[in-house]
Amino acid sequence: MQNSDIRKLQVVILISASICVILFSLATILIKNNKNQAEQTAVVILTQVERLTVNHRDMAEMMRAMPTYDGIEIIAADRQTQLICGATNEEMLNQDLHSVGIDVSQTDTDRITHFIAKINGSTKFCSVHKNGDYFYIVLHSLNHINKNLPMTLLVVLIYLLLIARIVLYIVRKMTNRIIQEYNLANKDIMTGLLNRQAYENKIMAYAHKMPPSEDFVLVLADLNGLKAANDTMGHGAGDELIQGVAKCLKDHFGPYGDVFRVGGDEFVAALYIDEKTLSTVRQELNKAISQWDGFLVHKLSVSFGYAESREFPNMKISEIIKAADQRMYNAKKDYYERSGIDRRH
Repeated sequence: MQNSDIRKLQVVILISASICVILFSLATILIKNNKNQAEQTAVVILTQVERLTVNHRDMAEMMRAMPTYDGIEIIAADRQTQLICGATNEEMLNQDLHSVGIDVSQTDTDRITHFIAKINGSTKFCSVHKNGDYFYIVLHSLNHINKNLPMTLLVVLIYLLLIARIVLYIVRKMTNRIIQEYNLANKDIMTGLLNRQAYENKIMAYAHKMPPSEDFVLVLADLNGLKAANDTMGHGAGDELIQGVAKCLKDHFGPYGDVFRVGGDEFVAALYIDEKTLSTVRQELNKAISQWDGFLVHKLSVSFGYAESREFPNMKISEIIKAADQRMYNAKKDYYERSGIDRRH
């Protein structure tokens, strides 16, 4: 990942986080302002109610005549009995304050007390004032107080989803670029196998260490007859042979480790595979090579050198590589002796 890409991602995340903080702060301010407004409204209503009821004997009748407010209920209750004697919602008449969920034990005579309570199953913002023989109570519906809050939260949610999509897009783009750069640096274009640089990074970097597992197997493979195919049938035939052996190696060794093309006709496989499975895979690979048939060339021949860490329990990877290389060299020598072909070809 390039530094410029990292900086872009950092800037996007920083700006996104800042905007989110601002939006959440605005939502918090909105809630606080709504609460303050509810308190101010309650003070005004309580002042009006108390002024109207100074010499009024029929509290229930007076409450029925009170103007209605959207999302607001007004209650008057006897201070001694705490029975509701007047209410804009007549269903609450003659009920006990405690039974409907209003606790007035902590209210102060000299000031209006505000709190949240569960009133008949609904959460309300309560404002209570003791005055004379009565408790005067204003109930605000929280839904009414915070009626603009859902829209604010919706805007925050939409913004978060948008930012998440943008960040995901940038990360995906960076990831694709990293994969492309890795493939360009570590993949052999002709065969799709890992290249010599990947071999140096993955295997030779640990050549002077012991194998991490007793199931470690190193395989060196050398394509036979590449020069002859190039000289007699052209480089297209040689390319076909290289791609043919690469496919056979990838199909059979790929599930057990990494396969590299380290030279024109040289291949290496670093596997983690138990002895029984290796025997089966070798048989299947030899069969696939013997049955291979190309468009320009109709025969494929490969010399192999296998070295297993279980054979050399005290050897480092570099020594196992030498053992595999020697075995591959011997197999190559046998091939040329059997075929009667000049080794230079």
